[in-house]
Amino acid sequence: MSWIEELGDVYRKRSGSYFLDVHVSELEGIWPKLKEQAVTRISSMTVNDCGKELELIYHFVSGSDIINIKTRVSARKPQVKSIVSHFPGAELIERELWETMGLEPLGHPDLRNSLLDKKLSPKKPGLKEEK
Repeated sequence: MSWIEELGDVYRKRSGSYFLDVHVSELEGIWPKLKEQAVTRISSMTVNDCGKELELIYHFVSGSDIINIKTRVSARKPQVKSIVSHFPGAELIERELWETMGLEPLGHPDLRNSLLDKKLSPKKPGLKEEK
């Protein structure tokens, strides 16, 4: 078993790509483990509107491996702890997901609109009910 498989429930694995399912309450314990293994770069984050839940996937690159960590949060109160203190490259990504999907990164150091004009686009265009 590799160190990646010890992070959480690996629901898919193929040629250097790992797909893990982790409960939102366990995420904070994952970030130090990634750092211990010299994973210092987040590639991207994606959010899927699944109706009552938002599915959040963190995408990391570690050497030749791609690590995808999936979690879910309530669509009624879409919040997750910011990872900017662990991975500074997530700052703009979290801001974009907040603007477009309404996912609030708690503890984000500079949460403000950077893409959309609040007056021209007050809604979250990435959410199904907002279209």
